[in-house]
Amino acid sequence: MNQISLFLLAIIPIAVLMLLIIKFKVAANIATFSTLIVTAVLALTIWHKPVDYVAVGILQGALKGFWPICMVIIGAIFCYNIMLETKSMDVIKNMLSKVSSDKRVQVLLIAWGFGGFLEGVAGFGTAVAIPTGILIILGFNPMKSILLALLANTVTVAFGAVGIPVITLADLTELNVQTLSFYIVAQLAIFNFIIPYLLIVVTEGSFKAIKGVFWLTTVCTTICTAVQLFIAMKVGAELVSIVGTVAFIVSIIVYCKLFKKEEADKTPTEGNLFVAASSYIIMVLLIIAFCPLFPGINKAVAFGSAIPFNYGVGADGVEIIKELKITWLNTPGVLIIIATLIGGLLQGSNFSAMFKIFGKTLFQLRKTIMTVTSIVALAQVMDSSGMILDLSNGLILLTGGFYPFIAPLVGAVGTFVTGSDTSSNILFGKLQLNVANKIGVNPEWLVASNTSGAALGKMISPQSIAVATSATNQEGQESAVMSTSLKYCLVLLIVLGLIIGILSMTLFAK
Repeated sequence: MNQISLFLLAIIPIAVLMLLIIKFKVAANIATFSTLIVTAVLALTIWHKPVDYVAVGILQGALKGFWPICMVIIGAIFCYNIMLETKSMDVIKNMLSKVSSDKRVQVLLIAWGFGGFLEGVAGFGTAVAIPTGILIILGFNPMKSILLALLANTVTVAFGAVGIPVITLADLTELNVQTLSFYIVAQLAIFNFIIPYLLIVVTEGSFKAIKGVFWLTTVCTTICTAVQLFIAMKVGAELVSIVGTVAFIVSIIVYCKLFKKEEADKTPTEGNLFVAASSYIIMVLLIIAFCPLFPGINKAVAFGSAIPFNYGVGADGVEIIKELKITWLNTPGVLIIIATLIGGLLQGSNFSAMFKIFGKTLFQLRKTIMTVTSIVALAQVMDSSGMILDLSNGLILLTGGFYPFIAPLVGAVGTFVTGSDTSSNILFGKLQLNVANKIGVNPEWLVASNTSGAALGKMISPQSIAVATSATNQEGQESAVMSTSLKYCLVLLIVLGLIIGILSMTLFAK
């Protein structure tokens, strides 16, 4: 069987997943599980893998999907749910809405800053639903609010839910997480400026709207980008979005107090802001304390287990053993849950109430857990069977050395289909790595472009659009929202593709 034939067969799981979700509107958990079955059948019949080999791959992938990926999702949404229950989120929202009466500043603060922060700590729709609702309360048109929230929910998606997309990508490709983090921030740095300016233009419907907030936007986005680069280099993926957006929010508040004093609402915010944000503050402190920045502490709490998976005997007669390493304490999901419990007590909750909320969170996320475990198992089978390798070889034959120009588009397609940057990285991370090694491009650079493209593609994800329209009672307007956001997305992806392609041929060529 020739390479193109294998490429076309290997693309079947991706095509099936796209058809089920986009054409037939099948729920993501059912679509991913069904595609996993199709992938397993292909591995057995076309790639001639033994039944036990495929079964072991599915089991290893599902466990890898639950720990640490699902643990982070569970922890993040558990934290968010407790803050809703204790009304702490209301305190934070009230404070943000009182900073300025200038609609341009409000959009930057709420859609870009607070939305980015929510993406960093929770993800999964919160960064679209909550900012959209706040903007409508402040008097924004619902459809414009949706577009603004979708445009803003882009760059920070790369490091959403405490960096899990990048952490997962590093784990799957065995590349350095700090290097990947730094390259992703560098690739998206220009969009830290383009998108805020774009938000201002969309808000007022004119490029002239940038006048009057140009310096505020430039100064605050510069600070945000510098902080993100520093965190990526020194800490890793977990805090890039969180600390970067906090720096952006603080910068805007300080700027408004210094230069736009007349616009600030002096009405005191009800509740103690420090207590309201205590879960997030403790979360950040724990992640920093246990990160590589402090190797002594990091090593002390890095105890875990290694679960061996026997794939049988290889062609050379040697047993194929792949280990799944599980860190029990020093993992983002566990740290988030610990921070949530401490913060919840400070906010007035108790262990009994939090235990009930945790149970409700697990039930709320049951379909998400099924989706994530299925898609990681699917990717594991595609990788171990050789499908990813054949996809890579086919793309090289079709595109040659020009592949880097479309590498971000591959990531964006992954997010469009699955609604998740993490899932896009699971599907295509190994593919990007294989292509990079074969065409002579720095692997970290090209693999990072998958996350960058996936982040920009988030604005056209049907799941994100559905969250935005349902949160604003605009059901039925999904196609109108999609057609508008698609135009912006394509332009931004072209810019990113040019950046990745040109630098792949020059600075990052081997």
